Amino acid sequence: MRFDPLSRLMNLLKADPLGQNISEILNNALEDPSKRNVLVAILEKLRDDTAPAEYRPSSPVEQILVHMVEEQGEVSTSEVMKLGPGYGYKSLSHQQHANSALNLAVRNQLLGKLRKPNGVVKYSGPRESILEALKSIQKLPRDCEPRDLIEVTKITGLDINLVSDILEQMRNGQ
Repeated sequence: MRFDPLSRLMNLLKADPLGQNISEILNNALEDPSKRNVLVAILEKLRDDTAPAEYRPSSPVEQILVHMVEEQGEVSTSEVMKLGPGYGYKSLSHQQHANSALNLAVRNQLLGKLRKPNGVVKYSGPRESILEALKSIQKLPRDCEPRDLIEVTKITGLDINLVSDILEQMRNGQ
């Protein structure tokens, strides 16, 4: 038997350990028309953001950056500028190109980024970036709450779905 959306939502909220908290947030937002409009916009954005992503093959320079990170570990823009020519990409020796390529690799979820205490931005694999972000907020994967998930996405530049999936893998020992 198929439930109508309201009944289904009520059942999901009752079954969820955070259901009470989610209900309070929704009730507060729905009681105020201006908050309701913001909530609808946020939910529509969430729907769009969590839709299955189109597969986009990585560019050769992105593949080189991933390979570089796999070999070298975390890298900064200046390190990419020094190492790039040795990987066959002389254009990576230019700061603008190195920055653009690294940021593209982050946008395409191939790399994550972290700002170190000294202010230097480093790039590493998504899993490694998430682990470093967890250290910076002093959390273990099993202890992450929804607001921690959002904080990790802000720190790493990674998509919330990818962060959630990787945290789930970490919780399951993968």
